[in-house]
Amino acid sequence: MHWALVSLVGNDPAPGAMGARVFLRRFAASTPAPRVFLVRDHSPEEPLRRSRLEALQGWLHGLGFRVEWVDLGFVEGHQEPLVLNLTGGDKATFFRLYRLASARGWPGFLIEAHGAQPVLVELSGRVGPLLKEEGLSLEPTFRTPLPWP
Repeated sequence: MHWALVSLVGNDPAPGAMGARVFLRRFAASTPAPRVFLVRDHSPEEPLRRSRLEALQGWLHGLGFRVEWVDLGFVEGHQEPLVLNLTGGDKATFFRLYRLASARGWPGFLIEAHGAQPVLVELSGRVGPLLKEEGLSLEPTFRTPLPWP
């Protein structure tokens, strides 16, 4: 099965980047050109938001993703299975997509990265450490560097 990723995006591009790495490793290892649908939340526009989101899009292209910006209606009307990265974005959008994933049986996750060890929380209830390969760091281990401030 070829999965596509839906990723909530707020002002910080890091949750979208980490979610993409989780998706590639766990769901799309054999998919030649995976798709990611980015959903902007309703956060107020900050001066750096546009450049950060453009940088995220470019970074995702560098990982081999086909990137599309979509609205919630697109996701709600989508019939093929999706994987939801609910890490970024606002709470209202999170809850709408969480209910949708639950109703359709779609897998999803969020990443809690504020502690000493980042944790991956799956919608199935499974909780475990985020693998080093799935996280972000300042070490020069990326093929494509992180371009945002």
